[in-house]
Amino acid sequence: MISPRFRTKVLFVTVLPVVITALILAFILISGRIDEFNKRTLEKGNNIASYISLMSEYSIFSNNFSYLETTLSHTLSQQDIVAIYIKDKNNSIVLERINDNYENININNLNTETHKIFTSTIIKTSIEINDLNNELNKRSGTSPIVGTVNVVMSLYNANLLKIQIIRNGVFTTLFLTLATIFIALLFSRSVTKPINRIYTDVNIIKQGDLQHRIPINFSGELAELAKGINDMTSSLEVAQSKEKLRTDALVEAKQEADRANRAKSLFLSSMSHEMRTPMNAILGFAQLIELDAKDELTKDNIQEINHAGKHLLELIDDLLELSEIEAGKVNLCIETNKLKNILDFCLSIVKASAEKRSIQIDNKVDSLPDINIYVDDKRFKQVVLNLLSNAIKYNNENGSVILNYSLEDEKMLCLSITDTGKGIDSLHHANIFDHFDRAGQECSNITGSGLGLAISKKLIEKMNGSIGFESTIGEGSRFWVKIPLS
Repeated sequence: MISPRFRTKVLFVTVLPVVITALILAFILISGRIDEFNKRTLEKGNNIASYISLMSEYSIFSNNFSYLETTLSHTLSQQDIVAIYIKDKNNSIVLERINDNYENININNLNTETHKIFTSTIIKTSIEINDLNNELNKRSGTSPIVGTVNVVMSLYNANLLKIQIIRNGVFTTLFLTLATIFIALLFSRSVTKPINRIYTDVNIIKQGDLQHRIPINFSGELAELAKGINDMTSSLEVAQSKEKLRTDALVEAKQEADRANRAKSLFLSSMSHEMRTPMNAILGFAQLIELDAKDELTKDNIQEINHAGKHLLELIDDLLELSEIEAGKVNLCIETNKLKNILDFCLSIVKASAEKRSIQIDNKVDSLPDINIYVDDKRFKQVVLNLLSNAIKYNNENGSVILNYSLEDEKMLCLSITDTGKGIDSLHHANIFDHFDRAGQECSNITGSGLGLAISKKLIEKMNGSIGFESTIGEGSRFWVKIPLS
């Protein structure tokens, strides 16, 4: 007769491996489901943030968010999405939407255990433009960040599901352990083989083969377990297919955006020839007609044609230049240049327009030591001419323009241009360097495209410098440019 102690040892040796196998299997299933659930939650949040950032590029550029409303409303209707924030490059919120179910939540004091913020940057797409003369063919390798998208997601339901997964896993483990002990007492040998088979199949599934299924060629609790694993695998496979469909949709949207960019590039390239050539012809014929005109009325009309034509031609050139800069088609030759030589050239250009309006130009740089600066001569002259022209154009009659400079940290030179004009209202300060922004002068009789400052800012930044301004209503404005010293 077998002693109880021996029977206990035999039972222990028989049951222990099976119990350990069951525990390992339960741990793999629970941890696998939790890891997969966490991954799906992260992928969902990151995909939503990335998709909205992709859709927000044009909105940030144009400051028009109306066409995003449908996308944001659809996103907020999804479970666990609390709020969506879109910020510009200055980290200022330009658009925010909060789910109606979370209106009382304090966004600035979120609990990281119950909420998670997904962030995606909004990157301005570079557009390659092929010039007819192939003069500028070097592309920039950078894509400037113009803003960010923050998607706030509630983790409350996710945490509940995790607790439920763990609770179900624990109960399932306990049940399987007891069942395994009972079965091991009766059929220890017949149980070992199915467990090993399930364990092997679970590892195959865990490695990513979601099409794999556990063959159910046995009965009992292990068959139910295998069926549950197969059902779970089927659910994961369906979820993976849906995720692939969403990914394909994002890829298709990106391809559509690329096609739109190429169309824009082709349009601007064609516009260079199709608009500038006939415009030059119009100006040429207008000048010929002006020479033959007899009466003053005809001459005045022809002068208006010339004036409007030149303004339109300047606008076309500004548009093309801005597009070339954004596409990285502008080559800079940055080298050592004398500051006074550049200023003397620019002042000689604007001297006539200043005298016409009786504006005094006070060049204080003449009394200061000459400085070597590290810039592109042509492009820096373009920036200075733009600032000087604006200081004269938007100045008062009999006003003045002051040029001065100062040194900062022995590495940068700060050139300032101060006028005595009407000043710029604080409402326009934030957008003064935006495309087509004329600081409230759109309805005035002063001509301009609203692109000069935007182009100047991009050129200065490409020369490793910066540009800014200060303005007071009724007193005037002071624009400054910081550039590296040689």
